[in-house]
Amino acid sequence: MSIKRNIPRYQKIYQELKDEILSGRYADDAFFPPERVLKDRFSVSHLTVRKALSLLVDENLIKRESGCGTRVIYRRNEPFQQVMREVTALNFLVERADDFFSNIINRLETACRQRNIRFSLFCLHSDPDLHESQFTRAAADPKAVIVYSPCLRNFNKLKFNPALARTIILDETAPGLEVPQVVSADIDGMYSLTDYLASLGHRVIAHVSAENKTSGLNRLAGYRRAVERHGLAKRDSLVACGNYTTEQSYHAFRGIMDRNADCTACVCANDYSAFGVMRALNEMKLEPGRDFSLAGYGNYEISEVLGLTSVDQQPDLLCDQIVHCLDRYIATGVMPRDVYTIPVDLKLRTSCGPTKV
Repeated sequence: MSIKRNIPRYQKIYQELKDEILSGRYADDAFFPPERVLKDRFSVSHLTVRKALSLLVDENLIKRESGCGTRVIYRRNEPFQQVMREVTALNFLVERADDFFSNIINRLETACRQRNIRFSLFCLHSDPDLHESQFTRAAADPKAVIVYSPCLRNFNKLKFNPALARTIILDETAPGLEVPQVVSADIDGMYSLTDYLASLGHRVIAHVSAENKTSGLNRLAGYRRAVERHGLAKRDSLVACGNYTTEQSYHAFRGIMDRNADCTACVCANDYSAFGVMRALNEMKLEPGRDFSLAGYGNYEISEVLGLTSVDQQPDLLCDQIVHCLDRYIATGVMPRDVYTIPVDLKLRTSCGPTKV
């Protein structure tokens, strides 16, 4: 199978370097040019060079050793075994196509179109019973790569499914599964958000959490780390679960305020939760940014219109990593087995202000 047109830059660099190695340009066991040299040669970033080199490593053409440099391990007197996978479809399993996932869906669909790969969407609708059946449907085509964003942390039923060898997990971590897992730096993101509110003088900060997914648990951990770091009010009653939904978060926040009249700020597990808190604040005649500080997570399109401080999960970078895993699978026949943590970006807006207490 030939690599499709419109391939990304790192794939082109990988192919050029691979051709040079196979042509005998480098002697057996010779040192390979370092990253900085390749970066200047191709006028690209270090990240782009690393992606290209990772493909060469996967094909046993080079070997990278920390502190020792990179050596060519391909032997010209040994036939090169080209191992590639024919991929005709990308099947995306997602809980629901909300603002965050819609952005990713659009980007993945574009990447698939550029590679002449069919893109299909399988929605789980927050129904645990659909997980196994929908995964089975998505895996039925042996030439399909699966991107799986589960709404549960229980992978026991899928642990020994052979289709996991061509699966990428998104927005969730699955200990014990040797598959690529692409996640946001959620602990750091929520820590930064809570840290920002503390810098504004807030000492009693609530958290509307989401504890049904690893991402929510990581955001809760980031909140608690900031509470400890800044000596903020540490009360069980300041945390209530909204599970990423507007309605449940509305009731969770009302319960927090009933028990904590001195609370002056709230960080939410996602922007939908923040929208529920906004509704409650409106009923309480409290204006975000003036009477109370509020922050969300996810940076949805409407959040900027509403002036909501939020954390941008940088879906473009998440998609880049998914596509990188897809391209590595096509080029080498093997999925990478790493956990890829994508950095986040804090977006400061008018919903947060200095405490008046």
